Amino acid sequence: ASRYEIVPSVAVDLPAASEPAAKPAAKTDFTVMIAARMVPLKGFDMVILAFAKFYHALPAAAQANARLLLIGSGPEEARLQQLLKDNKLTTCAVHRPWLDRHELLDLYREASVFFFPSHEGAGMVVAEAMSYGVPVLCYENEGPGELTPAASSLKVPYKSFNQNIKDFAERLRWLHDSPRLLAAEAALSRRHVAQHHTWERRGQQLQRIYQEALVA
Repeated sequence: ASRYEIVPSVAVDLPAASEPAAKPAAKTDFTVMIAARMVPLKGFDMVILAFAKFYHALPAAAQANARLLLIGSGPEEARLQQLLKDNKLTTCAVHRPWLDRHELLDLYREASVFFFPSHEGAGMVVAEAMSYGVPVLCYENEGPGELTPAASSLKVPYKSFNQNIKDFAERLRWLHDSPRLLAAEAALSRRHVAQHHTWERRGQQLQRIYQEALVA
């Protein structure tokens, strides 16, 4: 009988223990981050609309400490900038174009949550964010949803677009209002990457597969 095994192409090197970025940072702001090319597949519009629903429901004092960090560029950029204006987010949203890798890795330290409602089949940024202890909010799909911990409460099933806006906004509020939940999801993310998504782990998987094939 034929056998097959799916080995994800996504993997990362864990931050060295000596790096400041390897240690959970004390965050005073609640920063929601996405980093991707600005194309429809990545779901930037969902990020903006769900964040807007979450943000405008916060008390004024809490709004002062909430921000949206959008990293990327692409053909959707002008439309997304207009969407920020239409949803009155220009004072709390920061857009930065593509950064070099070291700058991007540094920014993970500032993030409270990595919001990635992408419909793609993978996502290197998902593993990168989790390696820095940043929980990932995503769809429950065969892409980012499969890369994140099975026990995570931050995966949203596909429903209507408007319902998903509400569902993602609700989970942002959970994380904002519960430091305990945020810390638990961060710890879960770090453990999950270390156990499943390092290059060392990928090497072990491939070695086992080749060894089994040779003796079959």
